[in-house]
Amino acid sequence: MLTPLAIPEAARGTLQLPDYVSRFLDSRDISKASRSSYEAKLAAFFAWAKDAGPITGDDLVGYLRHMRASGYTAASVSAYIVPVRLFFRWMSQRYGFDDITNDDRLRVKASTKRHLRGALTLDQAQQVLGAVDMKSTTGARDHALLMLLFNTGLRGIEVSRAEIGDVQGNRMYIQGKGRTEKDDFVILNQQTMQALRDYLATRKRLTAESPLFASCSNRTTDRTLAARSIQWIVTKHFEAAGVKDALITTHSTRHTFATVALQGGADVMQVKEALRHASVQTTMRYTHMLDRVENAAELRVAIGADTLEVSA
Repeated sequence: MLTPLAIPEAARGTLQLPDYVSRFLDSRDISKASRSSYEAKLAAFFAWAKDAGPITGDDLVGYLRHMRASGYTAASVSAYIVPVRLFFRWMSQRYGFDDITNDDRLRVKASTKRHLRGALTLDQAQQVLGAVDMKSTTGARDHALLMLLFNTGLRGIEVSRAEIGDVQGNRMYIQGKGRTEKDDFVILNQQTMQALRDYLATRKRLTAESPLFASCSNRTTDRTLAARSIQWIVTKHFEAAGVKDALITTHSTRHTFATVALQGGADVMQVKEALRHASVQTTMRYTHMLDRVENAAELRVAIGADTLEVSA
């Protein structure tokens, strides 16, 4: 049993530790590679803590200190501790026991630089949308799904949680990252609303509690489309449209929204509110990236075989 986590007996049931880890990973909007990485890092923690008894916040701090003492860099410590913190926070929210991750000692500053996964250009996004065959229910669903992701910056897990009743007028109420209630919303433009209407018109027996996006598989028809399935669908349409790059992932729809919004004249605070970032510094990464690309010093210097030219 999952005794080291001190889960209340009523919530524990017959699940074993691997079951909880699997459910946690299913709840994350991450790639297959990230899923494997999270799984390995959680396994490393539980191997270290196997004789610790009921795990507390002090044990998490002890693990962090153990890694530092073992010579791990700050970046490596962060990479190992973040999945552990996320897992225990999820367990707290899902099963209702004390959040043992709420400890300032667990905060790790790995680097002043953050990796930003690639965004699609506007032309690439249009290319992906234009390649979707909308004649079937599956095609109409996939087109509406991509429209929603590109035009709102929603995360896959937020879309997976959405029900039809969450769409009210041009607003869609969502359960955001780390939240337990649908207490935030995004604005839907006319094109996205029309794509949703076209898709929902192909479905039957709809109620306010029906999933906004449902499976079209014969075995799971009308069931909620899981976050992992959303990742697979987005990746499939990226590849079908020829949009393939090591930095392009399903999360790139969110980066695309932010980048296109800024290029279209939205200010940083507007994008921050749309993406629901806790800090404007997170949103500023997009402005820094755009400025780096569009006003690069490298573009102001041209060195030829016989001459050195500095552009005006």
